[in-house]
Amino acid sequence: MPAISAIFARLEGYCREAGYKGWDPYDGLNSRVFKILPVIKDLDVARLAWIQLFKRNPVNLRKLFLVPKGYNPKGVALMLSGYCNLFEYVRQSGERIYGNPDELPDRIRSLADLLVSLRSPSVNNSSAWGYNFDWQARRLFFFPQEHPQWLLHPFVLQPYSVHTRLQKMRNIFLWHYHLLILYLMIFTGHRKKRASSSPTRH
Repeated sequence: MPAISAIFARLEGYCREAGYKGWDPYDGLNSRVFKILPVIKDLDVARLAWIQLFKRNPVNLRKLFLVPKGYNPKGVALMLSGYCNLFEYVRQSGERIYGNPDELPDRIRSLADLLVSLRSPSVNNSSAWGYNFDWQARRLFFFPQEHPQWLLHPFVLQPYSVHTRLQKMRNIFLWHYHLLILYLMIFTGHRKKRASSSPTRH
């Protein structure tokens, strides 16, 4: 058990030192090399192949092809949820290897502010999030960077729903959850329509 605790503490320290930035299995289209390729970058088949090249390759090609690390709203939300759970554990157990109970609230607030700042600029006066990379969904849809994605919102809402220190911020997100439920109810009632993972694509 002490070994697991030490590994966890090192992992948390690594994420914190990295500023919670990182790569994603599907972020190949963020490559600065791919972005300057004429014609090819606009072909859906080429985008799919490029994404799979980075996702399935046993060698990480991201440094070679200039894919920068970035803030993924889903990753930030998962880290925020983890810190919320960690704070409750430290507060109840008194264990300090995972952090000081006086320091953890500052990390929680910092990540919460970061998550708010990552809201998609393409949706005015609302709380919506998109991935930090372009995403080709088979050959059906192309979602540009920061395009709102329904799939992200359960992860984003979770920490704001359970942690008392964040519940005062919950209202700016809660209406979006209700909108999601309404959207799914409408589209599951129309079998001839294909439900989309994005609120702006039908």
